[in-house]
Amino acid sequence: MKDKLRVFHDGKGHTFVVMHMKHPGASSYVFYGDGKVLYRQQAPSASRNGEDFSFGIFDPRVSTLARSLFEVKAGKVSFVCDQTTTTLVELEPAAARALIEKAQFLDVYWMRSPVVLARDDRGMYYYVDRMRSRKDEMEQQSFRVFYGMRGKMRPLRMKNVVSDAKGQIFTTSQGELRLIVERGTTTEAGKEDQQTALWLQGQRRVRLTVVSVELPQTVVMIYRELGVYEGIRLNRPCERSLTRRRRTPAVRVGPAPLHPPYSSRPGVRFSAPRENRPEEWKRPQTRRSAEHDRLVRKVYNKVRSCPLCGREKQHCWCHCT
Repeated sequence: MKDKLRVFHDGKGHTFVVMHMKHPGASSYVFYGDGKVLYRQQAPSASRNGEDFSFGIFDPRVSTLARSLFEVKAGKVSFVCDQTTTTLVELEPAAARALIEKAQFLDVYWMRSPVVLARDDRGMYYYVDRMRSRKDEMEQQSFRVFYGMRGKMRPLRMKNVVSDAKGQIFTTSQGELRLIVERGTTTEAGKEDQQTALWLQGQRRVRLTVVSVELPQTVVMIYRELGVYEGIRLNRPCERSLTRRRRTPAVRVGPAPLHPPYSSRPGVRFSAPRENRPEEWKRPQTRRSAEHDRLVRKVYNKVRSCPLCGREKQHCWCHCT
């Protein structure tokens, strides 16, 4: 079997080990990794045209298999991830055999799948996923519940899970937080009605809107926008292209903008140590009384011109009383 495998790489630590489509069961022998550890990839889509062939590799962060495509066409090898195309080069047979002998081949790395996604009228999301068993994918184990705004969801510690023909109940360690998902009833046409969900917190009951996790765009939103799996490696070929890069916040150099002298806050905030501040930066930092602030706000908010200097309020900087 190993003599039928071909090795491709991009020269930057990304290695594909695949089998030509002319061999039966080739879609089960698609591996990706760093050349030392290779993980099997799920390739539900495959095509062949003579010596040209392609594999559509499943990645939950892209909407279609065409956006995660390994392709050999007209002697050129490439991998398409979303809107990025990477050119690959095939290793020589001797080097490929040496890599295959030394590499460690492992099964699919990421085995979590979504169960329920719901939200309330305030935009708070409730998400449940589980670990799929390699022996029986319907086996229930390792449920997790996440809660929060989009991009800021956090996990809740699980205490108990109830699942039967009538629905599912996920209870957190606090005991009073429960997410109940009632299964839809079967109509005469044989179709299930939309599922309903409730979030119970003590005596408070919040009815939720269930979002179907069967839709590809919903799965993409879960992985790329909700923040549930942010920073977690899936060991898929699209890892580098889709990993979100955090920007380092800019550091202010020099003094911050001056506050108006009528403010009760300090007049200047410095980023430099006090002993290193220039003299022109230093200004008196006096705290004025609440009565003074009240009179100043009255003048600036209700009177168009200053009663002392006669200037318009946006040009008045005197201490009006």
